[in-house]
Amino acid sequence: DFTHIAQRLREAGAKVIGVGEGKAPAAFRASVTRFVELGAQPIVKLVPKANPALSELELMIRDIIAAHSKKGQGVLMTDLNVLLRQKHQIKISSLPEKNWRAYLSARSTLFELDPRGPEARVRFKQSGFAKVA
Repeated sequence: DFTHIAQRLREAGAKVIGVGEGKAPAAFRASVTRFVELGAQPIVKLVPKANPALSELELMIRDIIAAHSKKGQGVLMTDLNVLLRQKHQIKISSLPEKNWRAYLSARSTLFELDPRGPEARVRFKQSGFAKVA
């Protein structure tokens, strides 16, 4: 029991913070400036990390997929390249990833890709864009 020490420190003008379990004696709790109970609910609530804002390009890709996908099958990767170049003058070679598969794979929370091949398609994940109006 540190009640006596806490009282002496307080008499000397010190701020004393006591830490203990819920079974800590009432005398000790009264002798400290502040008592923090171990195992109690946290004072600070943790906030989940917010998703970073979606880029303009990610939104353009989603819009093209939505406009050209039939029955949720997505868009051929080759068509996505052509459509983005025609509509928005975007060349993947100007981006760090250098190809659409690398770009989209790096954003797996937003896009779903078929395995490589001439019929490979890309779809957007609704959950990845859920907070976008």
